[in-house]
Amino acid sequence: MNPVRARRLRSQLVEALTGVQDILRHAVLAVDSDLAPDPALFLAAAYRAAMLTDLVLAERLARAARDGGAGFPAQFLLAFLLSFQMRGEEAEREFATAAALADSDSLRLRVAHHRASNLYLLLGRMDEAHAVVAVAERLAESDVELLGVRALFCAASGRRDEAAAARRALDAPQLSVQAETYAAWALVGVTGMSGDGDQVVALAARAEAAASRALETAAYRTNIAWMEAFGLGLAGCVEQVRETADRLVVTLSGTFVAIVGATFDGWLALLTGRVGTAAALLREFRPYFPGYGGGWTAWLELILAQAQAMTGDTAGAREALDRAEGSRHPGVTFIEPLFALARAWLAAAEGTTSTAVAHARHAATLAARSGQFAIEVLARHAAVSFGDRAQASRLAELARRVDGPRAPAAAAHAAAWATQDPAALLAASAQLATAELMLPAAEAAAQAVTLYRQRGDLLTAAAAAHRADELASACEGARTPDPRVTRAPRARRVRPAVPEHQAVLQEYTK
Repeated sequence: MNPVRARRLRSQLVEALTGVQDILRHAVLAVDSDLAPDPALFLAAAYRAAMLTDLVLAERLARAARDGGAGFPAQFLLAFLLSFQMRGEEAEREFATAAALADSDSLRLRVAHHRASNLYLLLGRMDEAHAVVAVAERLAESDVELLGVRALFCAASGRRDEAAAARRALDAPQLSVQAETYAAWALVGVTGMSGDGDQVVALAARAEAAASRALETAAYRTNIAWMEAFGLGLAGCVEQVRETADRLVVTLSGTFVAIVGATFDGWLALLTGRVGTAAALLREFRPYFPGYGGGWTAWLELILAQAQAMTGDTAGAREALDRAEGSRHPGVTFIEPLFALARAWLAAAEGTTSTAVAHARHAATLAARSGQFAIEVLARHAAVSFGDRAQASRLAELARRVDGPRAPAAAAHAAAWATQDPAALLAASAQLATAELMLPAAEAAAQAVTLYRQRGDLLTAAAAAHRADELASACEGARTPDPRVTRAPRARRVRPAVPEHQAVLQEYTK
């Protein structure tokens, strides 16, 4: 129909909907109707769309509310929505206008939290971000009001101990929603990566609850949930990663469903060894994260690089690494160990295992230096899979320090490989498989096969190879150094299996 008729019909529908509690439908019809603008309706609907994370619709309605005279609330919401859509320069202009419209210290503080975050994370203008925070601190009644956003910046730059100061904010008797959200969010990140996984779930629940109480911060639930899922994944808590993803996705709409769903599912697939699926899913984030992407772009490219290297796609892995390098954020440096780890997997895919071990060791050193002990476990365990026999002692220490099933399983794998004990390698493989960490489970079993064959114990090697092949088959698309195990050839003479190996083999052959 022609536009004039469409506007007239929308007006009739709006009038018919008066009194009906379907605020979004009502507002969407009204915004393009012949009726006089209703800024209160548009603003209420924009908040509703923001809660549902339909950011495109929320932006449209917030603009209509602002243009209709809704004042500071609409202006502020519009700035936040632009920021969350990675449109940092536009957001900064709108935040500046919102700051000028704010007529109380509490509103100025509210703007300062998000304006500083936009300046730091999206635009990489860290000095300006810190200046905004410094001015806001002079307005705050409490000395912990801006501690959370400062902690988030510390977490981003790998300063774990400084970021941990956010706990003081969470202990404060009176704290704004924004201050609580940022403080808990920062702590979710540092606890997950430092290996304090047992605290991650409770902190994430607090952060998400706080974010939900401020309508403009509701979308931060996705950031918080990703940090939770990443930390739980490092710990090897695969089922809890599933629960986090399932809990979050049912609350989303709009483009967030596709972005978040693919990213979470890709991370879960990588954890469980389905590396081909992981690579396919993780690539889907690219259209939505330009430039620094709030610090997310390089991080996600590095995870994608690992997945592609594990599939043997060296060209794709190198491209992802190059993209990560091109989107390096000057203030988001906690991911430096992940750069080295991605290079390790690329080297392994190219067949240069000694280089892969060197990169994995470097990743572990960087992670240890910044207190990211869960990432250190990941790096050292990768080195073991590449053939490094020098990781057992440190992984044993980390197993006592880092929560979750990954660290003790990695330590068992490292100890078995260091002592060249094939039966212990099969036991470590079982431990990893129980945690659904299927790729390292396959690698440990493959190493056991190698040792049995070196000893001439071909019967035991054949049984172990069968188990290794079973594990490798669960890692669809994997082309890492060890999991592609072939069964032992038929031998003319077979040495009997050593009795100490029989108990282990029975578990895999019964």
